Amino acid sequence: MANAPKLLANSYALDIHRWLRTIVGAVSAVALASCGGGSPSVSKPDAGGLDAGGLDAGGLDAGGPDAGGPDAGPVILGVFGPAEAGNGPGQACGGNVACVKAGEAIQAAIDAAPTGGVIQVAAGTFVGDLTIAKVVTLLGGFDATFATRSLSATETILKGSGARSVVQITDGGATVVDGFSITGGGGMLGVGVLIARGTPTVSNCHIHDNLGAVVAGSERDTRGGGIFLSDGSAGASATIANNLIENNTSGVGAGIDVAGSYTSAILRGNIVRRNHGKADHGGGITSQALAVEIIGNLIIKNDIGVSLGYGYGGGIYIDGDVQGSNHTHQSTAHLAFNVVTGNSAPDVGSGEFLDNGAIIKIDHELIYANACTGRGGSGICVDSTDEADPTQKTGSIVTIDHSTVTGHDCAANRAARGIDPSQDAHGDGILIGGNFSKATVTASIFVGNGASQLRVGRDNPPWTDAQAFAVSSSFTDGDPQFVSAAMGDFHTRAGSPAAASGVYAP
Repeated sequence: MANAPKLLANSYALDIHRWLRTIVGAVSAVALASCGGGSPSVSKPDAGGLDAGGLDAGGLDAGGPDAGGPDAGPVILGVFGPAEAGNGPGQACGGNVACVKAGEAIQAAIDAAPTGGVIQVAAGTFVGDLTIAKVVTLLGGFDATFATRSLSATETILKGSGARSVVQITDGGATVVDGFSITGGGGMLGVGVLIARGTPTVSNCHIHDNLGAVVAGSERDTRGGGIFLSDGSAGASATIANNLIENNTSGVGAGIDVAGSYTSAILRGNIVRRNHGKADHGGGITSQALAVEIIGNLIIKNDIGVSLGYGYGGGIYIDGDVQGSNHTHQSTAHLAFNVVTGNSAPDVGSGEFLDNGAIIKIDHELIYANACTGRGGSGICVDSTDEADPTQKTGSIVTIDHSTVTGHDCAANRAARGIDPSQDAHGDGILIGGNFSKATVTASIFVGNGASQLRVGRDNPPWTDAQAFAVSSSFTDGDPQFVSAAMGDFHTRAGSPAAASGVYAP
């Protein structure tokens, strides 16, 4: 896809083709949930994978964050960001279908709608916060006559008051919110969107520039700058699909935060970028749910702990200790078909930080060129629970298959920062930083991550590297012959010694 269109900054109102990214190779198409009118968005394998514009050596924005440069070269799955599967004719207004014109009140339409009703909202800016406490389908992007829907041509903006979440789904069951720009939120929980209970779907939205009320010393109390899944009752399961979630600020989970009380969550096909976490755990995505699927997302340039000077998990943070007291394996996570790049954390786990006894499966992920950390684990860090007695810790258990982790050679960076290289084992590909944590690695590529790619932390008795890692059928030494790492293309060339390994292996 050498002539693929660039993904531009600040580009929600573009034709859908600007959002398309496809996998190269024999990776099966995966359907992404899309509410608001019809078929799910489905990816199709292609033969390319590069953006037309050149990327810098780190594979990140060539033109800077606002200059219109591409964010990343290859990606793994289908549609990233808002899709337009729901475009087309609107439904006739009347009966079960309410139509809200520019200047009218969306909240009044929600309050008047029957359970299961559909609310179509025309293009325009609607100021004020919304509360949804029943099952409705709320759709944006209609023209003034409601004859047609186009999310790019007829943008519907929900602009919050700045005092609380822009959209609160308080007991919305299977409510759908699809096709809006959501901005201007404030408060402490779910600054853009707050979901409490039920099985709702938020899809095809641009959730951006929501500023949480982060108080120094209580940074962890402000959660979910873009979206927060909170207070889930038994069986609660939310779907967050095909959204662009960017430039949001909170303490924890600045892009998306899934609380431990939520039974399960599906996060698919989203762009989560340039979100800023002011606490110390979890920049782009944070999850403590019993079970979470994080599938086919682009997670780029999120950060955690910049102002604090310490922090963990710039791109993704998975917390396995759901109950917060009994320290048994509570949380499971499946991370697949994601691209994780350009994220930063001061201490460990700029790309991903997997913590507190979680059980995690990673497959077909590309984790590259995340920021160098102070203590190692720039790509992935795996940690345990925090009991004072190290023999009582519960380790996290991670399996990694058909994934590529590269571009974290941090020796020069540490030297420039005056960090003593003897202070940690580093392991900038993956660092096992917690007692009794384990990583099983198969059919993957770990290269370009410095001299110590897969290591156990120096302060992590009783296990050695050999005890903590089980590595098989993987490429960890030499030149894998990527097509162009500088251009963000990590396919292997014909005849590569790593051809059977990595994210693009057949």
